[in-house]
Amino acid sequence: MSIAAGAISFGDAYWPRFGARWLASIERADPQPDQVLLVSDRELDVPSWVQLVVVSSERRLMLMNDFADHCRCDWWVFAGLDDEYTADAFTPIVSDADAVFFPCQQAGEAM
Repeated sequence: MSIAAGAISFGDAYWPRFGARWLASIERADPQPDQVLLVSDRELDVPSWVQLVVVSSERRLMLMNDFADHCRCDWWVFAGLDDEYTADAFTPIVSDADAVFFPCQQAGEAM
């Protein structure tokens, strides 16, 4: 089973603010994802292990579809660019489900 990690960066506000922390959270994960995707409406300076998918700004409502189109893995874990992955985020899940949702935390409160 393979897994991809990904996010969307639209506009120029979020990548400079949150990109480094998002990348660092993936780097410290164990195990590592098989693919890392970032969909953006502009060129961004990303490490070589990140697949940057640049799409036109007119497609801003379709960015999640662009992400799915470029994913080559069995499963994908999508997080907002301002969210960090936990160290065990890519641990394989034994399930026959089509989708799995995990509760998360926002501002320290369980959701």
